[in-house]
Amino acid sequence: MAQDLNRLQMIGRLGSDAIIRQAGSGSVANFRIASSSSYKPKDSQEWVEKTTWQNCVLWNPTDYQIRNFLKKGARVFVEGPIEHREYEDGGEKKYICELFVKAVMQAGELADGNGGSGNTQRDTPSNSEPATGGQPGPDVSAIADDDLPI
Repeated sequence: MAQDLNRLQMIGRLGSDAIIRQAGSGSVANFRIASSSSYKPKDSQEWVEKTTWQNCVLWNPTDYQIRNFLKKGARVFVEGPIEHREYEDGGEKKYICELFVKAVMQAGELADGNGGSGNTQRDTPSNSEPATGGQPGPDVSAIADDDLPI
């Protein structure tokens, strides 16, 4: 039996600095990412740009992530499952869709503009902490090329 998959991968820019709050024994960062695309309608010669906003939740962000790329305007790659929830606001029931970020990494210049050429830059152990919400990933440095299944 095939399993279902709930995963979103997105590259976009933060609309504002992440809001960091303490939650129990850890912390949580909430932020919104804008991603734009453009298309040309059949009945027009003009291109139309469409921007999509996604609410994001990152548990236990690292200090490096907070200082460097959870800032307004920073271009980031995020990945994780989409969750829907409801809550009450002043007695009114509201619904929200959020991306629960499992991985986040810089995708271009740093928020302070010192990112170099603007090409996609991935976090590596030599220049940053793990980008998995503060949780270390598996150690793949000991895997030889011969061990790969492809």
